[in-house]
Amino acid sequence: MKTFLAAGVAAVSMAFAGGSAAHADAREDARAISEVLASEEILEVTFSTMSGMFVQSIRGAFAQSGVSLSNETADTFAEIMLDELAAVLGAEMVDMQTELMLVQFSATELADIRAFLETESGQAFVLGQVAMMTESAARGEQIAAAAMPSVLQNVVSRLRGAEGEHLSEVELSTLLSLMR
Repeated sequence: MKTFLAAGVAAVSMAFAGGSAAHADAREDARAISEVLASEEILEVTFSTMSGMFVQSIRGAFAQSGVSLSNETADTFAEIMLDELAAVLGAEMVDMQTELMLVQFSATELADIRAFLETESGQAFVLGQVAMMTESAARGEQIAAAAMPSVLQNVVSRLRGAEGEHLSEVELSTLLSLMR
């Protein structure tokens, strides 16, 4: 984790190398902010928090084809797939976030956000977000696991009620068997 945070500090510092209090324009500010918020480290944490759901999705897709994957195979496949997605999405995410920021924030707000992120506190904030995302994902999984029995019970009740009356018996049986 320490190495990961050190890499994050380097990424944040590099993203703002040469920055100054007076910035050229809103697009430049939005791009600089986006490069930090969609950094490789942030995407890595984001994807790692999604990996559990991704593995389940992969297993489900293969199961529909009659193929059962071992835990190791599903995990390896998911890790490789998410690595490849991160490599492709990095630049795309920066471009997308830049455009969204230009719509969402004024030039003054973008300059202020960039100025904050260039400070030690701003860099600590970005790195803190990485740690908080990781911890939030772990805690969220624990909360979801604890709530799952009552959630499943409620889902079954609702599927058997008016909300599920359009389901065929086969669909209902299939859904119910997946939740066991």
